[in-house]
Amino acid sequence: MSNISSNEERLVEKRRLFAEEGLLHFDLFAEKATELLTKSKALSRIIGRAYPIIILDEFQDTNFDEWNFIKALGGQSRMLALADAEQRIYEFRGADPKRIGEFVTQFTPDTFDFGTENHRSNGTDIAVFGNELLSGANKGKKYKDVNILGYGFYAGKSQLFPLKGVVLQAMKRLISADVKDWSLAILVPTKQLMFQVSDYLDNNIDGLPALQHEVALDSEAPALAAVLIAGLLEGGKDANSISRQMLQNLCTHIRGRKGSKQPNQTDLALVQALETYQSTELIRGTKRKKIVDAVEQLGDARMQLKCTGDPAADWLTVREMIYQSGMETLQQVSIDAKYLRLLHKGAMLRSRLGELWRKTGTYQGAEASVRDALLQEHFSASLKPLHGIHIMTIHKSKGKEFSEVVIYEGSHQGRILRAGCNESETAQAMLTLRVAVTRAMRRATILTPERDCCPFL
Repeated sequence: MSNISSNEERLVEKRRLFAEEGLLHFDLFAEKATELLTKSKALSRIIGRAYPIIILDEFQDTNFDEWNFIKALGGQSRMLALADAEQRIYEFRGADPKRIGEFVTQFTPDTFDFGTENHRSNGTDIAVFGNELLSGANKGKKYKDVNILGYGFYAGKSQLFPLKGVVLQAMKRLISADVKDWSLAILVPTKQLMFQVSDYLDNNIDGLPALQHEVALDSEAPALAAVLIAGLLEGGKDANSISRQMLQNLCTHIRGRKGSKQPNQTDLALVQALETYQSTELIRGTKRKKIVDAVEQLGDARMQLKCTGDPAADWLTVREMIYQSGMETLQQVSIDAKYLRLLHKGAMLRSRLGELWRKTGTYQGAEASVRDALLQEHFSASLKPLHGIHIMTIHKSKGKEFSEVVIYEGSHQGRILRAGCNESETAQAMLTLRVAVTRAMRRATILTPERDCCPFL
């Protein structure tokens, strides 16, 4: 897919992979499942008998293909849709404000309005704030369980100093109240701000203690970096075979590190050139030639490396070798791998690699073992309970609940409402803030710059 330059071409390639190679991309699941149900009445009846009642959670965020799939399922099954139009924050991926009305037209259901019910934060005025936020009635009003704080600047302190202070106060409240298995979410508008907050909480600067926490990080970049490092750690029969495998893993890392987001043209051209080199041994461009040379040097260096049998030490040695190559593309692999710390995958990977070493005295099979371990972790992550401190973007918090929530926006970057937003984007930002506040069960705190307060507050 290295020669793909647009979302339209990407969709064509996904469909080709399905038709010719039997590979189904997640984005095509709803479309293809709909085709199956509409073409085969027998299959539709089988599904209907197996699932006579289907519950559709967060229905307001369904896109066009998902809605068609739901209509196909509804031919044989009773559909129960749970939806809140005021929590529709996924218009960027196809959610439509008309969707709830379309459901009513399609299925003529009995309707129940639970708008006055509040099970998550019962006994608080959190939901009241969320509802009044949409009409502007919240402005100038005081709430018992929603605290709005304007933060300023402290001489000699980080800009994030007030945030950590608020987090420490929230922890003290929860512990003093003896809240069992408490959870505290720090919600921010952007990934960049999420990383900055995580780095700050990891340190004890400004006279405040470091705080252990989890980060809701997209796993593609660190996982693909880990596979590349594991492959280099595994080694091979000679330097050439090692560098060849590393080039293949490097292409996969470049293509996939941004998840579903399209790589830029420069990266796509680089991947195409590296893939061409693997079959022709011809490479054009000084920078590309340097990358190939660096990979080949790493193959030579791996052949000379004497591993210690300590998986953590050997992993760091290989990661540092990659960084010391001096090539930005390779250094990005090393940087992405550092985020495995945020995913708390270190202990799991050490265990897998340690087991390989004990059996053979080598890391033979490391790449496959790491790939398998990360895949298993990916599918089990959603089953883990949310305890302690969690940092995530507001969109990642959708569908979750926490004892307390702290919402933080930066003074320049990472604003809840970006400068220059149109009417639709402003409405989406307001709905997003409402979602963030209503993730809290006991208390929500919003931190906004004192001199440039969020206009919704």
